[in-house]
Formats: sequence, C-alpha cells, structure tokens
Amino acid sequence: MQQQYRTRFGTYAGQVDDLENAGYIAIAFDAYDLLSYASGQNAWSLSVGPTTAADGDRYFFVDVSGVIRFSSTGPATSTGPPID
Repeated sequence: MQQQYRTRFGTYAGQVDDLENAGYIAIAFDAYDLLSYASGQNAWSLSVGPTTAADGDRYFFVDVSGVIRFSSTGPATSTGPPID
C-alpha cells in the first residue's frame, strides 16, 4: 500500500489517515492507543500493540523493508524477530 501511495503521490503517506483517505486501507489505525507511525520522503515505519488484555499480547512493527516483526514483551522494533 505504501509503495502504491508513493508511486501515485511521490512520497510516502505522512500519516495513516492519508492511506485511508486515498483508499489504500479500509480502517483507521488511529483508533489504537499504542500506535506509532513515522514517515519521510524515503522511509516509513508503523508499530502497533494491544490496547487491552483481550486484544492479545503481541506487538507488531513493519517498515519500508516490508518485514513484519513482533514482540510479546513490549513494543516491537526493527530488530525484533520476523513473523514466519
């Protein structure tokens, strides 16, 4: 979705809502309390975690590499293990 957005607009989405407004995602991630999104001309990253115990205990991270990483002990980062 980010590559398609960049091809169309010449940059990565500045915020998650930009992806929704352009029709690349169907839901707004900003409803999550533990969401962090950063972007620039040549890079982006997204991390999200559970907001309640009922949501589970895994945190996720993805960036321009396209590799989704996780952690069960706290926020996932670019150095976490990839999802198999």
